[in-house]
Amino acid sequence: MFLSRDLRAASDRGPTSDFWYQPILSANGPVSPDQALRLSVVWACVKVLSETVGSTPIKLFRRLPNGGKERARDHPLYTLIAQRPNRWQTAMEWRELMQGHLSLRGNAYAEILTDARGRITDLVPLHPDRVRVEVTDGGFPRYRVRDGKSERMMLWSEMLH
Repeated sequence: MFLSRDLRAASDRGPTSDFWYQPILSANGPVSPDQALRLSVVWACVKVLSETVGSTPIKLFRRLPNGGKERARDHPLYTLIAQRPNRWQTAMEWRELMQGHLSLRGNAYAEILTDARGRITDLVPLHPDRVRVEVTDGGFPRYRVRDGKSERMMLWSEMLH
């Protein structure tokens, strides 16, 4: 059995209940996202979510003085968001991966890379298991990212979370 608790025993099933955030346990302990993907129903759900989000086009718009809007194809981020977020992924592949991370691990992260002028050039996905979020004294998030055996800190302005 995969459930750590009797589903009939809990009385609070509201959307903010802690019930939904308790770990799922198997006979061998907690079920990891990788183990969960071995279940065909989990794999199918993650696939449907990821492919749906991945295939949804993202378009940037600008507001017009008359209250209307128009597509902002000349915006510096248009190509990055709509077509090529980094040098090796299409926008669809990137969005599928980010949604997969979000579905299985509850978070999705991408490092924001810039050129010498400060223009955003790439959104590089990071594995959520390698990122830890901390909050500074000022209330801003910062990110501790493990790269192999080393670790680096990233500011909130360097991360798409």
